[in-house]
Amino acid sequence: MSWLARLRNLVRENHLSRDIDREMAFHIAERTDDLVATGMTRRAAEREARRRFGNYGTQKERTRDTNIIAWLDVLAKDVRYAARALRASPAYTAVAVLSLGLGIGANTAVFSLVDAVVLRSLPVQHPEELVQVRLDNNGYFTNPIWEQLRDHQDVFRGVFAFGNAYFNLAAAGEERLAEGLWVSGDFFSTLGVRAVAGRTLTRADDYRGCPGIAAVSYGFWQSTLGGDPAAVGRMIALDGHLIQVVGVIDPRFAGLDVGRRVQVYAPVCAQVVITGRNNLDQRSTWYLHIVGRMRPELSLPSCARASPRSLRRSSRTRFRLTARASNSVSISAEGSRSGPPSTRSPDCGTRTRAR
Repeated sequence: MSWLARLRNLVRENHLSRDIDREMAFHIAERTDDLVATGMTRRAAEREARRRFGNYGTQKERTRDTNIIAWLDVLAKDVRYAARALRASPAYTAVAVLSLGLGIGANTAVFSLVDAVVLRSLPVQHPEELVQVRLDNNGYFTNPIWEQLRDHQDVFRGVFAFGNAYFNLAAAGEERLAEGLWVSGDFFSTLGVRAVAGRTLTRADDYRGCPGIAAVSYGFWQSTLGGDPAAVGRMIALDGHLIQVVGVIDPRFAGLDVGRRVQVYAPVCAQVVITGRNNLDQRSTWYLHIVGRMRPELSLPSCARASPRSLRRSSRTRFRLTARASNSVSISAEGSRSGPPSTRSPDCGTRTRAR
């Protein structure tokens, strides 16, 4: 019997039961006639035919199992039984459903986090080549340290700094905050992230006294600027100051931090124009992260064996490279006069995925 016929029998159970009864009655009647032909009475022949046929209920159940998909029938019966039991105990049902919902939701959230942090790489070119520079367990730097490291290093073929920010989009009245990022000039070029409209920020935009410009995310372009191609070149208000939009970033890129979707990217040097504060020369303001792309001929272990001159801050302060672990390298600053509490050595560090 085909699978389709068995499935059809499963939903027309009463009809199948009648068919089996007719078939079994036919077999018993045929055996009875054979026994009567041998000289037995009709009553005795029927009794003997039934005895030889076996238990009627057992034979009917076996015949039924061959005409349906048995495991599906059992599953349907179990579901019906469970439904009746749950309907009889509404309080227990509510607790069970709530527990299942919380468990499934928690597992989904944990997997999403693991997928973002561990399994999924950054949507950039060759993310395995990226390393984060750290100060022991502190990943923050001042702008003066960043500028010295940027200008006096030969470990990275590309290196950039970035710091989190929030920009007020409202010209007046209630604040309307957008998640932003201060970025150095090589941020997009080092990551290999392109613009879908206009251009990205470049090294030419990163200099003291730079004008107020910004690149925006694809989502910001769609939601705030209406997806208008003419939005490139338009002025938007950031913290009450008019800033020119120079480009729209590839929608696959939303920043380097897990759970944070950056909407506006502004040059580090534009802080004076946008916020009115000048942190560029502040040696006590630790707000920048540094990420570099390793030179092809170097690896993390070879970074530890690099020359002490590879990274130096000034003639009075030099950096020493020492291996910390098989997958990270620390860079200890010697002669540094200032730093965040409990931090001394930057780490040419852990390979980055989605932070």
